[in-house]
Amino acid sequence: MSNRLSLMITMACALLVSGCFAEKEVPKQPTLETVTITSPSLQNNVLPLKAERELIISLPPSYHSDSSKTYPVVYLLHGLGANAYGWFSNIGGEPNVTNALKTLYAQQQINEMIIVVPDSFTEHAKGGWYSNSTSGGSWEDYILKDVIPYVEANYRTNQQRGIAGSSMGGYGALNFAINYPELFSGVYAMSPALVGEHWLSNMKTDAQLADINAGLSAPKDQWTGNEVINYSVALAFAPSNTAPLYAEVPFTQQTVARISAHSIMTALNQLSASQLDNIKEKVTAIKLDVGNKDIAIRDDLRVLANELEQKGINAFYSEYPGGHSDRLNLLIEQEVFQFFSKHFANALPAELPASLATIANSLAPKPQIVELDAFTLTGIRASGYEGSQQLTDLWPRVNNSGIDISTCNNKAGIGLSTQDLSVYSFTKSNQLEYMVGCELLAGASFPASLADETVSREIPKNTYAVFEFKGVMDNRYIEFWQAIMRDWFPSSGYDHKGGYFFEYYGPESMPNSDESVMKLYFPIKKK
Repeated sequence: MSNRLSLMITMACALLVSGCFAEKEVPKQPTLETVTITSPSLQNNVLPLKAERELIISLPPSYHSDSSKTYPVVYLLHGLGANAYGWFSNIGGEPNVTNALKTLYAQQQINEMIIVVPDSFTEHAKGGWYSNSTSGGSWEDYILKDVIPYVEANYRTNQQRGIAGSSMGGYGALNFAINYPELFSGVYAMSPALVGEHWLSNMKTDAQLADINAGLSAPKDQWTGNEVINYSVALAFAPSNTAPLYAEVPFTQQTVARISAHSIMTALNQLSASQLDNIKEKVTAIKLDVGNKDIAIRDDLRVLANELEQKGINAFYSEYPGGHSDRLNLLIEQEVFQFFSKHFANALPAELPASLATIANSLAPKPQIVELDAFTLTGIRASGYEGSQQLTDLWPRVNNSGIDISTCNNKAGIGLSTQDLSVYSFTKSNQLEYMVGCELLAGASFPASLADETVSREIPKNTYAVFEFKGVMDNRYIEFWQAIMRDWFPSSGYDHKGGYFFEYYGPESMPNSDESVMKLYFPIKKK
């Protein structure tokens, strides 16, 4: 099938098939506000801190036009060395919350919500780990006692709260959810640091501690990233009254033990039965993801996901191709806000296992579940084995027929298979029927040059699991498709319904492009 699909055409399309995807009014864009609050929690600190802190707040499209509406809030925490503006970068490949929300609202992929991004950068240690330290600052209180009360006093919130973050921010998000489940019902932790023992593995031996201390003995303006990280965790979790660093430096085994005592795994394992029950009841959506090359954090997160499962806490876990926090732009565009939108609507779907998310060029850890009305596909068809000439000729023949794509509903190109794909294995021993065409507008006809071969097929109303494949259609498409069958269906709560499977070539479909997006529609039914 991949050989056939790689010959796909320049058929452009806008939305999907049939009336249930009819054009809707595009909502207005979100608005961005930056406010400055004075944080009592950060005043009178041992190491002087700036108590005036900016909050970047994204308000949903209807906020200023409908004063009767209230909204859920997602608090988005940045990582060590970053600040709030890092989530609004104009550098290619970096996350931009505003641009992501504009697209998501315009395409009606998410329900409306308020996004709050606090600034937690410090000159002393580049970040306070969202924890209270006697010398490094009360950064936990800053969020809980200053930021949240300000937001809820000044904006129309509905008391639904989610919290998300990356790296240090991912640690903060998990820590808040574990310790304050009554405040945050949903948490999304991206590459969270300080989860368990793997992250601390470079602090175990005396030789390692000697290296750490040698680095920290240099002037601060000569510190590398490693020194900044080591000092920041010492200041946050092993503070002292000794100037000038006010942290337990040089490192000793006691220092490491104090830091380790604040890891997510330690916090989780110290919970009482009643505290665990409270988390199960209150925190109903937890998402963990990490790059598969981010070894220490990846290994810790695998352990955490398993431990949460063992304790009966429902958490979704996935890995993606990449290193530490280097896919934040894609997560912000494709994952985070969709996750919270479904959580706030109490409609979280069955989750894809990690094997699907790790396939290169397919950062799509879960499908959308949609229902389509019946429609009629008109086109030409052929039967043959995978890769056979009969099948590979279909798309070029349609392209070269002089077809007027404007006569197709929503200008959509569709490839349809009648094969029972629940048993299809992409081998030359499997024969299938494949059809290429579109849903014609009323009164339109397929090109006269294909009139003798043109057929129509009625596609009944169905519920579909919709997956997106991104990139050039090569062998990864086969892997992607097989992972859906092998991994998603058995764990999803759905069965393959049989009948028509189809591929949808939309406005983002571009031949031989790494940025091309094609959608796969699998008919499903509840198990």
